[in-house]
Amino acid sequence: MMEIKKRELDARIYFAMKAASMGYSACFGKKSVIYYYRKYLTKGLVFFKSLGPNNTILIDRIKSAGHKILAWDEEGMTFIPEDYNDRRLYEKNFKKVELFFSWGKMDTDIIKKYQPNDMKKVFMVGNSRIDVLKSPFNKFYNFESKRIKEKYGNFILFPTVFTRLNRASIYDIDAVEGLKRIGIFKKDSPSLKIMETMKNQQGEILKVFIEYFKWFSNECPNVKLIVRPHPSENINFWFNLLKEYKNIEVVFDAENTSSWIAASDFLISTNCSTAIEAFFLGKKAVNFLPYKDEYVEYKLPKILSTVVRDLQTLKEITKSIELKKTTLDKVNARQDIINEWICNAFSHCSVEKTVNILEKNEDIASFFKKSKEDKFSNKYFFIIFSLIKKMRLLYHRLFTKKTFARIDVLIDQKFPSLNKDEIEYRVNFFSQFFKNKKFIVKELYPGVFSID
Repeated sequence: MMEIKKRELDARIYFAMKAASMGYSACFGKKSVIYYYRKYLTKGLVFFKSLGPNNTILIDRIKSAGHKILAWDEEGMTFIPEDYNDRRLYEKNFKKVELFFSWGKMDTDIIKKYQPNDMKKVFMVGNSRIDVLKSPFNKFYNFESKRIKEKYGNFILFPTVFTRLNRASIYDIDAVEGLKRIGIFKKDSPSLKIMETMKNQQGEILKVFIEYFKWFSNECPNVKLIVRPHPSENINFWFNLLKEYKNIEVVFDAENTSSWIAASDFLISTNCSTAIEAFFLGKKAVNFLPYKDEYVEYKLPKILSTVVRDLQTLKEITKSIELKKTTLDKVNARQDIINEWICNAFSHCSVEKTVNILEKNEDIASFFKKSKEDKFSNKYFFIIFSLIKKMRLLYHRLFTKKTFARIDVLIDQKFPSLNKDEIEYRVNFFSQFFKNKKFIVKELYPGVFSID
């Protein structure tokens, strides 16, 4: 299952290819699409990317359709412990999964602290998002970066992450109010407290960034700054805020952020996992945190970047880039500390380890033996399902116009259309690292793809 295309697609394609090379067929698609076709897909193992309360209905209905539920957490390398347990690993949903695959010791310890009775189902494997950032697979991002540099030249990259403050919402409510509306979090819930604190932190940091943008435009006319809004944000905010600045450009596309990091001169982030990606790609990164509140500051991005606490220092670093005399040193973080957060950072492949665990599990092995082929994955039913999809879209646009228009915008931000060509493009590139094995990509149902 995927939710944010530009963040997850490459890693999921890699996961499917690695599983296929080990003798399994893996399919993937947008979360809502997997859910929609749950009754038609071969009974299999469905990996959830979060066990938050919003996924309760999906988990229950996918289980009822005959599938087994497995999970990892997409945010497992950046979290606040109390919030991670309270919101990301919602206890009622955690009990419903067969197996859970953690990133490393840090998130495993959180589960052990809060849900000690379920540790038999927890396995520390890492994550495929890290596998594709390591050599040789990260060559894909260096390859993609050449195309970006041809179009945009040299630039400083700022990927935004003001998702608590500048949240894209179909109901015009902020992230705190959205969490309250779920109805399960009490007033003293750690998730609500942390969400409020992060919203306040992001508000204060944004004020400083606005000052930085004005300074940058006036004082660094020969340097380009590219701002890439987070797909969960209201991106129009950034276009409107920065439209007057000639050397600051807002770019919102479907490219993986790692390709943009590889193309940049250096990265400016704020409490963001992009600092981690930059480390693995060998790029220098500033983690700009002018408003200090360590309660809601993610630890690993701080370990793997240069933390800057004041605007003047950020200006000096920016000026040094303009003068081609960067003052940033490459981060040399201790491998043992990184391994505690991401256990596959420097060693094994997380997918191989995951598949090996599945093969040794008796319940999973016997489940596979009973599994049958898809009944409806043929060209005739594909046409029928495609027509049904078009009719559903037409209905929503005609009869739920206002609400659907907002949903449509948000969906398009987080997961624009996915087609077979762009999957095959990546599969063809990655296949050179699989001893040139031949992989076959199929679209089983509209938006559901398999790799064999």
